Amino acid sequence: MTRLFLLVQGATFAYFLAIGTLIPVLPRFAKGPLGGGDVAVGLSIGSFALSAVLLRPFVGRTGDRRGRRILMVAGAGTVAISTALYLLATSLPILLLLRIISGAGEAGFYVGAATVINDIAPDERRGEALSFFSLALFAGIAV
Repeated sequence: MTRLFLLVQGATFAYFLAIGTLIPVLPRFAKGPLGGGDVAVGLSIGSFALSAVLLRPFVGRTGDRRGRRILMVAGAGTVAISTALYLLATSLPILLLLRIISGAGEAGFYVGAATVINDIAPDERRGEALSFFSLALFAGIAV
């Protein structure tokens, strides 16, 4: 395991740990202070994933042209700023917009990190490397 591999693994774990902390809190925020119902809760969770999934192919092309590091840094920064702004959301539409922006950032971080792992892993250990990457991701969410 190289230093870069361990660095990306640690960043992935920390990033998804931060993302995972929102899972139990966000529905309560959408329902409580913002007064949303079950549909609003679903939209507040799902809008993040939808934008992340839809933007990944475009973000991947950007990473091929500009580099993986910029994807990871810009993606994590976008998520950090948009997530901090959740605290200022006074309505569900504002929260949904911020969640869509967070999803865009997630697309950048995930594609950047996964591509770095894929790039640096030797051919004969690529599957193992990607398995450890997914382990860091889901361990971060689970904790």
